[in-house]
Amino acid sequence: GQEELASDLDVPPRLLRTILEELTRLGFVVATTHENDATGYQPAQALEKIKLHDVIRGLAVDGTDYSHLRHSCERSVVAELEETLLLAEREALGDMTLRDLVLRAEEADSQSSEVVGDAG
Repeated sequence: GQEELASDLDVPPRLLRTILEELTRLGFVVATTHENDATGYQPAQALEKIKLHDVIRGLAVDGTDYSHLRHSCERSVVAELEETLLLAEREALGDMTLRDLVLRAEEADSQSSEVVGDAG
């Protein structure tokens, strides 16, 4: 359950619950129920289809829309800067998916294990 996951990730349970609720609301994960009525979570799509940029942008923007605000020169400058940052994010992350992120983490973990194994 969430308590076990929070422990595995070394994250406070309340923070994990908030993150899972947000990821569920944004459609990146879905809640599942098991025989013992415990709630679990799984990706809403195959990891290869979920782009890392979309998750990061979804969490950052969270449905915020400033298009209704009065246009001003300051707002135009901020909008231009926001577009520049968005393009930089896209370029930096490219087509990286959550599956790519998992593979990187697994690779880093195996390299870390090898270093520990060599030291022992």
